[in-house]
Amino acid sequence: MLGLGATVTSDLTAGAVTSTTVISGVTASKGAIVEVVSAAVRSGATLTLLSGALGENLTVSKGAEVVGAGELAGETDVSGVVSGLTIAGFLELAKGAIGSALKVGASAQVTVAAGAQLFGLTAQSGALIDVSGSTTGLAIGSSVEVDVSSGGTALSAIVQSGGLLRLAGGAASGTRVESGGQLEIADRVSGTVIAGTVTATTELAGLTLSSGAVVTLDNAEVTKGATVSFGAKAVVSGLVIDAGGSVVGPGDLQGETYDSGVISGATLDGVGGGAGVFAGGRVSDVSVDLGSDLSVGSGAVASATTLRGNMDVGGVASGTAVLSGGLEFVDELGSDIAATIRSGGVIDVGFLGTATSLTVLAGGVVSGGGDLWGVDRIAGLASGVALTAGADVEIASGGRGSALDVSDPDGSAPPSELAVEAGGVVVADTVSFRGLEVIKSGGVASATTVLSGGSESVTSGGEAIRLVVSSAGSATISAGGIVNGASLASGGLLIDNGELRNTSSGTLAGTLSGSGIVVEAGSGVLLLAGAGTAFGGQLAIEGGAAELAKAGAIGSGGVEFVEPATGSAVLRLDAADAPKAGGTFANALSNFSGANEQIDLAGLAFVSGASATLTGSTLVLSDGGKTFDFDVAGKAAAGYTVTSDGRGGTQITAAAADPAVARFSQAAAAFAPTDAAKTALVSSTGSLGQTPFAQTGAGHHG
Repeated sequence: MLGLGATVTSDLTAGAVTSTTVISGVTASKGAIVEVVSAAVRSGATLTLLSGALGENLTVSKGAEVVGAGELAGETDVSGVVSGLTIAGFLELAKGAIGSALKVGASAQVTVAAGAQLFGLTAQSGALIDVSGSTTGLAIGSSVEVDVSSGGTALSAIVQSGGLLRLAGGAASGTRVESGGQLEIADRVSGTVIAGTVTATTELAGLTLSSGAVVTLDNAEVTKGATVSFGAKAVVSGLVIDAGGSVVGPGDLQGETYDSGVISGATLDGVGGGAGVFAGGRVSDVSVDLGSDLSVGSGAVASATTLRGNMDVGGVASGTAVLSGGLEFVDELGSDIAATIRSGGVIDVGFLGTATSLTVLAGGVVSGGGDLWGVDRIAGLASGVALTAGADVEIASGGRGSALDVSDPDGSAPPSELAVEAGGVVVADTVSFRGLEVIKSGGVASATTVLSGGSESVTSGGEAIRLVVSSAGSATISAGGIVNGASLASGGLLIDNGELRNTSSGTLAGTLSGSGIVVEAGSGVLLLAGAGTAFGGQLAIEGGAAELAKAGAIGSGGVEFVEPATGSAVLRLDAADAPKAGGTFANALSNFSGANEQIDLAGLAFVSGASATLTGSTLVLSDGGKTFDFDVAGKAAAGYTVTSDGRGGTQITAAAADPAVARFSQAAAAFAPTDAAKTALVSSTGSLGQTPFAQTGAGHHG
């Protein structure tokens, strides 16, 4: 074997020597093999590579030729002519170069530079042809790719099944894409392009697309007035859609898509990124798969999106369906309208973002620091959002609300309302100016705070727990409604036509009205220190103490004692609400009869020898020469003792009821004349002793 690495300046034949030959001073006998390696073929010289001959890492100057049936390996740079050869490595045809009848081996690469020409090439699987010059008559076989860049042309090419012709700024003319062949457009698109599998022979920009040919787009620009349509199995990738351009699915969008036009019916399939929609751009009926992102910028619109991936909304989104795994984030000044959040889906409404007319199904979540508007139905979880601008939000069965803010801060819309339906629960809400929270039958609200201008309504069958009503706030308990634990600040309003039950310490310092019941149970102190003159219901003491700190604290309502199993039930009267000497306590007492029941006159100094006597339906306290009357009804005690309350006040304690006395009292009240009804007398002459039941004349105290 003789390897030549010198400069070839005259004609030379490489391959098997047929007769003894002297080459560059070297004698090559018949049968010897001549190869040309790392040589420069100069202008005017022709290097012929016979079949089986090898030329490696050659430089072919302008005016030089390399021809034959041999093989070019390594890197071959051509400014002259190459013809008939097999390319096994990398071949570059520079400006002015000509290649013809070349055969490109598997995985070999040919570059046709601007100003170069290539005629009649065939290629094996894996070959890549990069064209910026001119090509004619290429046969693009299976797994062969031809890329035609800007300024390049592909004339009269045939794209066979499995082959790929990629137009990236270049042109194709007189070219045919056969069934199974692929045309990829990576260029500016005008007119109408149908991507996907061609169903009938079609002409497109100088190409003939046979039935069964495949058209794809990659990094293409869809210009104003152009339309790209692609079917269910078609794929387009990395598009730029100009204003006035449109892309119509239902195929898959991959890579990064930039939209200032219209995208309709496509799927972002989670491969390699997502889509950004800019001002003026629109997307509709688009599916965003897990792993993909859709960004809807300010001035852009997305409608009827199906979301399994992520969507960021700075413009407007409407009719979105957020499915399991989907996350929609509404940016500052972004807006979502009529979205449906299904189980496993989340919509996060950011600060100054808005969501209107949401439907959040079981397992769905709406959260964030933004605003809910319009009519919204929540059967999943709503957390941290604000209900403003006349929002009408329903927490449906199974729905949960957490830290919601209900208000209409600018007052320009109807009041905002949150309704908690049967099976719905809200926790730690805040209701303020022109906001209304309604707890309906079967609904529950816990730890709601009602601020100035806000209102809480607990309807029949509804329940509120640990309700806080601040100054200028209001709450209404309808008949059949219940509030378990409440705090009412001075200046606040509580209308109780149902039941307010307190099991620990609490304060009602605002205005109390209505005809319902206030219950103190447990071991705490319920302080009633507000205006209660409009209250006509009942105060029930089942345990702990109810302290009346202001005159008329419970209006015309009565006080009922219910003896607790443990502890005591105490009615504590501060000086402002206690009866005056010689007068009668404003509120009737009922069932003041249990041994653990007490009346504590905190503002009346205890004087030794004080006594309490029941005459008819009047309990008379004698203390320091003064008397204080209490109207009583229901069960009576066997007697009453009077002691110090341990804090300087006077305390009346009931003894266990005597059944015989109780029966006689009831009979006398039922059958005797009015005056005679006062003949039943049980007395205690001091703090330590009790006298047995006795009858006296009407009005006799003894």
